[in-house]
Amino acid sequence: MLPGCSGPNSGYTPPPELRKKVAFSFSGVDGNGLAGSAAGKVPLYYEFCIPNADSCRAQVQQIDTTLQLQGGSPGRIGCKPGAQILCIGNTYQADYRRVVYQLAALPYVDRIERTYFE
Repeated sequence: MLPGCSGPNSGYTPPPELRKKVAFSFSGVDGNGLAGSAAGKVPLYYEFCIPNADSCRAQVQQIDTTLQLQGGSPGRIGCKPGAQILCIGNTYQADYRRVVYQLAALPYVDRIERTYFE
């Protein structure tokens, strides 16, 4: 757990270097990780790239159990096919802020962006 993180989606304020790596806001996301009107709440989805290595895949999946790993797809974030794996996760999980900032703290994660499905 990152220092300062306690309880579900606490008011944890990450250090500036991690805030720069997360290119979306949690504004409007409730304690369950859902956003939107009461009649249509949905999770926020996010994506990032990791090196194409078993150790990296295992590490990010241990941190975020919502992740879907997609080799060969650049995603909107621009992963390099063959060299990197696209990872897509969502906020519908316990301690979603802690999870996202733990991922951002990994030295091989350059940035995490919100995903919009079409």
